[in-house]
Amino acid sequence: MNANVLARNTSTNAFPVSGKSANSLVVRIRSVIVLSAAFNQIQGVRGNDSDIAGSGNGDFGGSGMLLTFGIVAALHERNQSGKGQVIDAAMTEASSLLMNGVFGGMSAGSRSHDRGTNLLDDGAHFYNTYETSDGKWVSIGSIEPQFYALLLEKSGLGEMPELPKQHSRDDWPGLKDQLTRIFKSKTRDEWDEIMLGTDPCYAPILNFDETRAHPHNAARASFVEQDGIHQAAPAPKFSRTEPILPPSSVASGAQSIDILQAANFSAEAIEALTASGAIVQA
Repeated sequence: MNANVLARNTSTNAFPVSGKSANSLVVRIRSVIVLSAAFNQIQGVRGNDSDIAGSGNGDFGGSGMLLTFGIVAALHERNQSGKGQVIDAAMTEASSLLMNGVFGGMSAGSRSHDRGTNLLDDGAHFYNTYETSDGKWVSIGSIEPQFYALLLEKSGLGEMPELPKQHSRDDWPGLKDQLTRIFKSKTRDEWDEIMLGTDPCYAPILNFDETRAHPHNAARASFVEQDGIHQAAPAPKFSRTEPILPPSSVASGAQSIDILQAANFSAEAIEALTASGAIVQA
């Protein structure tokens, strides 16, 4: 990249370009977020193995988003200094940044290292997910007192004699068992009828097709269809301009020859690479 146009260079790696694990290419499910402490805090029942983590914390939030922000920040700084610079966006450090709220809670003594015992990691009965009688799931996040009062009323948990205080952590496991039985007594649609519109911070857990059809997402055109493929629409939305939808994905290897031709490989070289199995044209 030309220094007068953008930053001098960008680098996005699982590990930073310096340090003991510098330039390591070994990236699997856990390697990046393990080093940032994020994996230890993934929601899971205390004493059980950790759930397999999705790519949001490491690859996407911890790499793509941080690198994008870094480019914007470098552009802004270049306008002041007139100089470009290298952007070293490491997944481990970006993932750690996403964990700063957790680190703050631990430093303040309000959060435990033990998974499944904290407010936001499956420990609290009022911030959790529950299975319904039809095998579907719902979520609740009734942290604030007014939302918790609605949860007690609408679920029937409030009828429990000598109900413990909301933030009595020793009572959370028993209260979670109570809510597990309560939510298992009705279908998800029945709980929607009871909960939706009253705002105890309740939501049904939807699959991809249900999410696309949800009235909120439909009203905001949050999903689009291109070449028969349903996908999330570009975001964020702007008041004056509209993001351009990127081209549809293609099968792996569908553009192998086109890419080599664009890179000025000769026909003989492309034929040799194909014959050797170094490339595959789908």
